[in-house]
Amino acid sequence: MQKKAGVVKTIFFILIILIIIFLIVLSLVYFFILNPAQKKPNIENPLEGISSESGEVPIEDIEIEPMFISYILNEAGAWKLHADPFNGEEAIINFEIEDGTNYYSKIDDSIETFEGISLEADLEFQTEKKEIIMAILSSDPGDYFVESIQNGETQVEITTDELELLMKGYPGFYNSLEIEED
Repeated sequence: MQKKAGVVKTIFFILIILIIIFLIVLSLVYFFILNPAQKKPNIENPLEGISSESGEVPIEDIEIEPMFISYILNEAGAWKLHADPFNGEEAIINFEIEDGTNYYSKIDDSIETFEGISLEADLEFQTEKKEIIMAILSSDPGDYFVESIQNGETQVEITTDELELLMKGYPGFYNSLEIEED
C-alpha cells in the first residue's frame, strides 16, 4: 500500500512541475513574444512640410540621415520588435542604400539608428535613396515601403535563424511588411 502511495505522490509532484513549467512558458510567450503592452512611438516625419510634387527640394539634394531610417522602420511596424527575453540581444536591422551609405537600427523600447553596418543584424534591407525619400514623403510611409518590397525596389535578406527571429518578435513585423519567410 505504501508503494502505491509513493507512486501517486511522484506522479502528482511531476504533474505539478509540468503545470508550473507550462505556465512559465505561456507567460513568456504572452509578455515577450506577443508583447501586448507595447505602443507605437511617435517619431516625427523628418521631411514634414516637404511635398514630392511641389519640387521644393529635389530628391538628389536630400541627404539621408539616421532619423530617416528610424522613421521608416517605425511606420513599417518595427516598433513591434524587442530584445530576446532570454539573452537580451536587441533586434537589429541593416539598411544598405545603393549610394553607398549604410545604417543599422537597434530596436527594443525605441528605434535607434546609427551609421554603418552591424554584423549582428537579424534582417537586411537593400534599397535606393529615392525609395527612402519617397516613402517618407508618402502619405502612408509604411504602405509605400511594403509596395517597394513587393515590386522589388527594396530587397530583404534574413540573416539569422528562425528561433532568434521568433524571440525578438519578427513574425509581427513580417506580417506588417507582408514578407514571406523561406
